[in-house]
Amino acid sequence: MRFFVMEYNRRTEEAHWTEFGVIGDALALLREKEAKKVAEMEVVLLMGRSIGDLKITHGRYFMGPVEMAQRWQERVAADGLLSAS
Repeated sequence: MRFFVMEYNRRTEEAHWTEFGVIGDALALLREKEAKKVAEMEVVLLMGRSIGDLKITHGRYFMGPVEMAQRWQERVAADGLLSAS
């Protein structure tokens, strides 16, 4: 598993991440970033096999609101949960 410290700016929707192979290093950076963050920032620690996996499981950090809404609509439609009006 890999560890990713994600920084996400809610205002600009920009995401930056740093990848680690050791959780202790990731936690150290997380604490440092948390101490310095501003209100519009999110700082999180995620774990996955790759950044590609995180793009699937935590898509909001990698795409804008329009793309996210589109993706959810496609998933709901594929599951047959949308009714035709």
